[in-house]
Amino acid sequence: MTKQQGFKLFKKECLKWAKRWGLEDWRYDFLLSDTAGDDATVSPNLVDHIITFRFNRNGRFSVSLIKEVAKHEMAHVLLGELRALGMSRFITPDEFNAAEHRVVIKLEALL
Repeated sequence: MTKQQGFKLFKKECLKWAKRWGLEDWRYDFLLSDTAGDDATVSPNLVDHIITFRFNRNGRFSVSLIKEVAKHEMAHVLLGELRALGMSRFITPDEFNAAEHRVVIKLEALL
């Protein structure tokens, strides 16, 4: 599989999981870049509701691994808001409860 084919598959798989998990309210940007030591990374921008994926052009490129990596990175998207809020020094209980509730609603649809 070429790097470009792997990149296209990664994007397709991420968007598949976004739809299945009800995460279509984000804008997704995909970049082919060097991510030292990682097959891919994800960076959420909570203010603008944008997720940026960086797919490692030097990563391993089997179909099964790319699908696994895409699912893994989308799990980070699912929990990204909770993580960002949890790391914030200034968060109200209402903000955290609202973020938790959004994840619970998505999980209810999955389970």
